[in-house]
Amino acid sequence: MSQSGRFVWFDMMSTDVPASVKFYSQLLGWKTKEVDMGAMGKYTLIINGERDIGGFMHLDQKHGAPSHWVAYMAVENVDAACETILGAGGKTLMPAMDIPDVGRFAVVADKEGAVFSPFKGNPASAKAESDGPPPFGDFCWHEVMSEDPAGSAAFYTKVFGYSVKENDMGPMGIYRVLSRGEHMTCGIMQMPEMAKKGGARPHWLHYLHVADVDSSTRNAREIGAKVYSEPMDIPSIGRFSVLADPTGAVFAFFMGEKK
Repeated sequence: MSQSGRFVWFDMMSTDVPASVKFYSQLLGWKTKEVDMGAMGKYTLIINGERDIGGFMHLDQKHGAPSHWVAYMAVENVDAACETILGAGGKTLMPAMDIPDVGRFAVVADKEGAVFSPFKGNPASAKAESDGPPPFGDFCWHEVMSEDPAGSAAFYTKVFGYSVKENDMGPMGIYRVLSRGEHMTCGIMQMPEMAKKGGARPHWLHYLHVADVDSSTRNAREIGAKVYSEPMDIPSIGRFSVLADPTGAVFAFFMGEKK
């Protein structure tokens, strides 16, 4: 199966790294390790169980952006992917560059402004893909909140070669599932009117796998999270909630339906 479009890493761009580390470590049991990246500054590695899954990086508040999660998505060639992204209507926010001994990446936005990072890792940094559900505390699903879902599907299909399946979700409209071969990878959802009225812009929403959505949501609220969407069921799929951490970064919890 092609690796193109696979989610391989997650960075929290935080306006307050110590606060972010404290929140997620307390909530999910993550461990952290500070790494000196030279000219790129300090990088705080996220370790879930025995696996490195991402990191915390400082985001200067003068840029005017709130804290946010950025996913790294595999490509065969970062520079070529950036050209395709520009041709499909996206933008380059940070040009392609190398991370010594790790790989090459860029930071881009799709045609509506949702941010992600095309990434090509060095062979030594590659991790095998599991067919089973991710461990608790790992990211397990990814969703574009879009004002033009059909256009977003065309964009990501062009960039990553996904196949698209449309599902009628009734009042929620059409939900598009993007897949690599038989592997369902991410989804595209119409941005809710309530979210737009609240000032939300198109973005990627990343779901964390937990054993109990209600308990995790309650715990998150108690340590400073804001709950945007209380726990609710997705029939025949699972249960989820949507929150923002104390620094403003939006994320979601998910628990699959028990068989």
